[in-house]
Amino acid sequence: MKPINSETNRKQELIAKRLEQYRTYQTMLALRDQPVRASDRVLIGMRVREIEREVRALPVGRERLLLELHYFEGHSIERCAELMYISRATAFRVRRRAFALLAENEQRRAIHA
Repeated sequence: MKPINSETNRKQELIAKRLEQYRTYQTMLALRDQPVRASDRVLIGMRVREIEREVRALPVGRERLLLELHYFEGHSIERCAELMYISRATAFRVRRRAFALLAENEQRRAIHA
């Protein structure tokens, strides 16, 4: 069995990886409409659909709603907080929890693969 510290570090790495992927999500959406090579457009489209599928696989709740509003609809975190009637700080905590859920799902898939 892995030490708890190692497991915690692995989870933090997955969360950081997820955050970076979602930060580039909006860039990929913008690239999808730009003149790029057809092969790149296909890869971008596949990655965009994969990210959307992962978010929509989350249970319906604040985490999923926040990611959909922020990344799919393009609202700022502040605007998401307003739309969800929560504070800005809570919105950031909800986003972090959402990334933790995505990381846990990724870990489960890796174990079962």
